[in-house]
Amino acid sequence: MTMKNLLLTTIAILGLAMTTTAQVTVTISANGPTTFCTGNTVLMTGTITPTDVYQYQWIKNGTNITGANTSTYTAITH
Repeated sequence: MTMKNLLLTTIAILGLAMTTTAQVTVTISANGPTTFCTGNTVLMTGTITPTDVYQYQWIKNGTNITGANTSTYTAITH
């Protein structure tokens, strides 16, 4: 489990900015082994708390994975 304190800036309709600090918990789990042979897969599941504020984006080697923006991602070796 990784806990991060994020500095969030909310822009109001009137153009005013309000800065707050929020505690965010991100948990990632694998439904199986994460070391396997070429062609095999593992289902990864992410959980973000608080749930109604943040969106998912899975990243590989520092680059966003196109279309991987749900709470689950199936990783595959090539």
